[in-house]
Amino acid sequence: MGASYYASAVIGVLVPEERLYTRVQVRAFDHIYAESIKFCPETGQKCWRERWEPTPEHDPENETFLGMPLFGDDGPRAVGYGLHNECDIEKTVYQQNLPTLDDLQALRVKLDQAGLTAPLQLILLARVS
Repeated sequence: MGASYYASAVIGVLVPEERLYTRVQVRAFDHIYAESIKFCPETGQKCWRERWEPTPEHDPENETFLGMPLFGDDGPRAVGYGLHNECDIEKTVYQQNLPTLDDLQALRVKLDQAGLTAPLQLILLARVS
C-alpha cells in the first residue's frame, strides 16, 4: 500500500482557528423555548447545543479566507501566495511564479484590514497519508 504526499509552501501568515470558525448556540431539537430556558421541562434534555460555523471571512466550500486560497488541512492553516502539490515521491514539484513586491504589499494591506498583523513569512506545510 502506497502513501500520498501533500505539501504547501506559502508566503503569508498562519490563520488562528478562531478566525476560521466560531462557536454558536443552536436549538437541540424542535421545541421552541426562550433562550433563557436551558433544559426542556418535559424531558429534562438540554434545549441548546453548540455548533462550529465558518466565520464570514472563511468559505470552507472553496477553501478560501478573505477570498484568498487557504493552505493546510488538519492542523495549521495559512493564507497568502503559495503552491500546493499533491504527488507521489517520484514526481517533481511544478514551478510557479513568485508574487511580486506589489502583490505582497496588497496582501499585507488586506491582512492588516482583517486584523492579521503578523509579519509575512515563508510557511511550509506537509502531510503524509
